[in-house]
Amino acid sequence: MRAFADLRASVSSTHVRRCVGSMADYVKRSIERSPPMMREAGDAAQFVAALGQAAGACRPLKECMGPFISMLPDILQGAPRNSARALQQGFFACGLDGMDMT
Repeated sequence: MRAFADLRASVSSTHVRRCVGSMADYVKRSIERSPPMMREAGDAAQFVAALGQAAGACRPLKECMGPFISMLPDILQGAPRNSARALQQGFFACGLDGMDMT
C-alpha cells in the first residue's frame, strides 16, 4: 500500500482500486486463516492503516475498510503500540474515527 503512495499512483484509477481491493481481501483472509506465527507482529495493522490513508484520498476505497472493523482484536494481536496508533490514524483518515484501539 505504501508503494502506491510512494509512487504517487492514482488510487482513483479503476485498476488500482481493483488491485487494492484484492490486497485487502488477501490480508483479510490471511488474518482469518493464517496462524499468528505465519505473520509478523503488526503487519495487518500497518496494512489496514495504509489502506485507511488511501481511503481518505479515494473515498470508494472506504468500503474495503468495513470487514476490518470486526477484526480489530485479531489485527491488533501482538501489534506494537506504534502499529495500533497508525491503525487509529488510518481509520480517522478515511472518516471512521472514534475507533478505540486501546
